[in-house]
Order: sequence, then C-alpha cells, then structure tokens
Amino acid sequence: MSKHDTTFNEIVPDLICTAIESGHYGIGYWCPKVREGKKPTEEQGLTPVPYYMFDPLHGGSITLFVDEDEDGELTPHTLDQEALWKGWRLMQHHDVKRWACIIDQEHGDAEDADVFIQYCLFGEVVYG
Repeated sequence: MSKHDTTFNEIVPDLICTAIESGHYGIGYWCPKVREGKKPTEEQGLTPVPYYMFDPLHGGSITLFVDEDEDGELTPHTLDQEALWKGWRLMQHHDVKRWACIIDQEHGDAEDADVFIQYCLFGEVVYG
C-alpha cells in the first residue's frame, strides 16, 4: 500500500463523518437525508466495519439524498469507494489549496468535507 493510499484511508473517513455530522455546516444544507447503503460483507473477503464512515472504503456504500431541483423530490446518490477516489483526485487537481490543507492537517473542517463530498458525487462543486 502506498503512502498516498494510506493517507486516503486515514483521512477520508474523517471527511465523511465531518460532512454528515456537521449539519448545515457540512452537507446538510443540500443533502437532507443520509442512509447507510450496502454494507461490507465477509463474502467479499472483508471484515464488516460497524461505522458508516468506513463502509465505502471496504466495499460498502452510503446513500445521500439530494433535493437537486428544490422541488422536495429527493434524488439518491451513492457514495462508494469509486466515488471517493474520484472526489479525491478531482479535489487534488481542482482545489489544490484546500486539498493541501486537508493533507497537511490530516483532516478537514466542515466546509472542506462538504466540498470533498460534492466532488465525489457531482464531479464539481455545485452547492455553496
């Protein structure tokens, strides 16, 4: 495992937790509902991890519901390992200052976590 992978595996769970648990300071202002998605299973050769913030790193997922048209209808988006790596790479290339701050501090604040999750789900910053 490379240092880059280790950094990813250490920082991403904190970003997920911060984004979700920070309410309107995190993703709460554009994502009113979060549900645990697919859980990692032993059949996948993985040990189930009981905390939602680790699930996407181990073959599981989290479903985030977004009111994209502000009409009250929620659209589900899946946050899984593929989405996390996409967001990680996009943030690294398109928001270098924020990404470097996250790496240097080994965690991010609610705004950093919000931006990271948006890169994961949408490929860009849509809200805020």
